[in-house]
Amino acid sequence: MSYNLNFKTNLNKKGDELSFDADLSKYNSTVNSFFNSFYFDAFEQKLRNPLHEKSFTQSDILIKSLKADYTNQLNANLKLEAGAKTTFIKSDNALSYATLNGTNWQDDPSKSNHFIYDENVWAGYVNASQKWENTSFQIGLRAEYSDTKGNSLTENKIVKRDYLDFFPSVFINQKLSDKHNIGFSYSRRIQRPDYESLNPFIYTIDEYTYQKGNPFLNPEYSHSFALSYLFKNKYMAQFGYSITNDVISQVILIDSTTKALYQTTKNISQQKTLRLTINAPIKISKWWSVNNNFTGIQMSYQSSNLEGQKLEVSQFFVMLNTNHSFKIADGVNAELTGKYMSPFLFGTLKLQSQFTLDAGISASLFEKRGSLKLSMSDVLDGKRELVSSVYPGVNYSLNQKMETRIFRLSFSYNFGNRNVKESRKKQTGLEEEQSRLKSK
Repeated sequence: MSYNLNFKTNLNKKGDELSFDADLSKYNSTVNSFFNSFYFDAFEQKLRNPLHEKSFTQSDILIKSLKADYTNQLNANLKLEAGAKTTFIKSDNALSYATLNGTNWQDDPSKSNHFIYDENVWAGYVNASQKWENTSFQIGLRAEYSDTKGNSLTENKIVKRDYLDFFPSVFINQKLSDKHNIGFSYSRRIQRPDYESLNPFIYTIDEYTYQKGNPFLNPEYSHSFALSYLFKNKYMAQFGYSITNDVISQVILIDSTTKALYQTTKNISQQKTLRLTINAPIKISKWWSVNNNFTGIQMSYQSSNLEGQKLEVSQFFVMLNTNHSFKIADGVNAELTGKYMSPFLFGTLKLQSQFTLDAGISASLFEKRGSLKLSMSDVLDGKRELVSSVYPGVNYSLNQKMETRIFRLSFSYNFGNRNVKESRKKQTGLEEEQSRLKSK
């Protein structure tokens, strides 16, 4: 449940504006899990008694935010913007495990835990933008002070951090002619870990596979540069380069005591990315239009000490996306989308190539008040995850097939007067914080 109270006023005819947002969001999750393990030898004879376990997880997250933004239109081409925001987050998580002993469930305190995470962030920003005849320029600076505390009540462990960071940004766009535009951008950004990854709970998959959080995660910081070229306001090419320190990444490691495989989230020292993106829309006929997107990426990860091992890996991969839109008749449209990704790296994981094909058809009904849509994702049912390790000393392979071929039939109808003015479209102050919510 999310609540937003907002106010906006135009201060004068020049375009000066002042706005305020107050936000409150509550997230609650309850998960019951049951695990039944049976043991057999190579001849399918029973080896020992089965193991029966269950777990109960209760998560409550409260997010509160206050935000103010001010825009000063100094003249027709020069604009100043400034704002401030404060956010308070409390995440309370309780996990209890039990094992079946005869006919009675017996609590397992070695796996149970109670973890509370508090995060307070105070931020302020200022931006200045200037337009000339063929040039536009924007420069900005954002400052953030963060105060966090992770408290494992069961283990009596507290992790506290506070830090002050500055995030500059620059955007330049130059119109060379009616057909040619170039642009340059630079920004420093922060990405905080999601609340679930900070939670030290252990989630059992089976006796030899589990997942756990990491309360010692640091936020990741990136420097991003981009140079873009636009032709006829239609065809785009962009070259980008980024360096990310303390990159947040999933890793799969071996528990040296139990020899079990477990997945967790770690900070990898550095990630470097070179990216080339080309977007080319094509109009084949009046009834058939195509949008093609190509991305080539060179990605590398380095860490001098990741759980006692040195990591240094790199990979070049490509992503292709082609979207075809067909106008079959007045009010009837169809769409076909193909996506391909070659083998790629994700931290210590290497994923094999993937290809998916999606299709759909829609029709407008009742004088365009209604819409009927039929669609199917992953028509060929070929999307699966084949994962292997690039972490030194660990050798495994995973073959995972999710339910990706899904058939959907939807109908929508718009009631009321279509001439009524639409409500003001705006963002609240919680988009970034809510994006860090994950649900099992």
